Amino acid sequence: MRRKLDEEAPAPWLGRLRNAIGYQYANGAVLIGWTSSTAAMEGRIQEEGARRTVTPQLRGYFARKGVPLSEEKKHIKVPERPLYEPAMEIVEPQIGTFMADKVKKYIEKDGFVKKATTRKYEVFG
Repeated sequence: MRRKLDEEAPAPWLGRLRNAIGYQYANGAVLIGWTSSTAAMEGRIQEEGARRTVTPQLRGYFARKGVPLSEEKKHIKVPERPLYEPAMEIVEPQIGTFMADKVKKYIEKDGFVKKATTRKYEVFG
């Protein structure tokens, strides 16, 4: 369906929304989340699913893309597409080893030089 609506739709789910995931250092912790309030809103819909009302504009959009909606269609169900929890289940067991390797490299090299960056994220959740 996505490819019918947009021939250039990326193959992976979330598409460009994947690029709107960032991190923020706050109070000694790293927060991971969406990098804008709009991305947070769309991301929440992807994560939790939603029921969207079919408006004349939405009906027109689907029709222009060759997927006409019947007049009886009043809502569209957006299924849940969990992202964070499944990702954490994969990453979490590796965090200890990853951090130990980083600390070891840090000690062996007598510290490290960090590149200065002006990029700062604020994450929305």
